[in-house]
Amino acid sequence: MPPKIFERRLYAVNREAGLQTFLEHHLHDHKFMANNSLSRLKELAQKFSGKRMDYEMFEHVWRNTLEFKDRSDRASRECGDKIRQDKVNWSRKDREALK
Repeated sequence: MPPKIFERRLYAVNREAGLQTFLEHHLHDHKFMANNSLSRLKELAQKFSGKRMDYEMFEHVWRNTLEFKDRSDRASRECGDKIRQDKVNWSRKDREALK
């Protein structure tokens, strides 16, 4: 299922989870983040959530998503040093994701 359709369906059921999925998807999209700033992502996310989400809820999801990405990236860097590539059978998809 394309990410946009998935995000819309999830958002229709659970606004907070839909917004979090939207933010995480764009934060991990290296092409998007190379061409846009965090403030631009925040603008897009606010348009995505529209008037249906109050400001406090939006800020809560925004902060938690950024904190999670920061912790996730730190853990990935720390573990990445411990994993030797010659001992792991990487799939093509995994190798692409690591670029």
